[in-house]
Amino acid sequence: MEAGFISIDCGAPNKYLDTQYQINYETDADYVDTGENQQVSTDYAHGRNVMSSKNMRIFPNGTRNCYTVRPQKGKGNKYLIRACHFYGNYDGQNVVPIFDVYIDTNLWYTTISDDYCQEIIYSLSRDYVQLCLIKTGNGIPLLSTLEIRLLDGGIYPFDLGALYMRERYALGMPNE
Repeated sequence: MEAGFISIDCGAPNKYLDTQYQINYETDADYVDTGENQQVSTDYAHGRNVMSSKNMRIFPNGTRNCYTVRPQKGKGNKYLIRACHFYGNYDGQNVVPIFDVYIDTNLWYTTISDDYCQEIIYSLSRDYVQLCLIKTGNGIPLLSTLEIRLLDGGIYPFDLGALYMRERYALGMPNE
């Protein structure tokens, strides 16, 4: 694992190296103590190249279920945090759940689609960060991957708070 990088494949039975992207994924066993492991439907898994999108942890019980991550450098450092949710019809119901995701005590986003990721640049105010999935009455919350990357503190000049990604654009030339 690279220093300052935490890559969690939620619901995975074992840690592994994703050889396509050279990312070492670990299980979520050390970060959460609730929920159940599931895998996407075989209909959805067949075309998926990314190993980490085939597993998930679902949270059928309780209203609020949280991951607690303690990065090496902790308080006062900035991290890129990326959370992904891939429903993949794991339950055969073909109804994408809608739920809220909080970072510490702040609403970060509400999920809106079957294959959904969000990123935030977050300055830790303590030595750990919590990512919480909150039921809204529209299905069972789930998490596929959680990635945390230490950033150079000088790049983003703010002490506390967050920078949210609104949209991402490809500005390069198209391949011909």
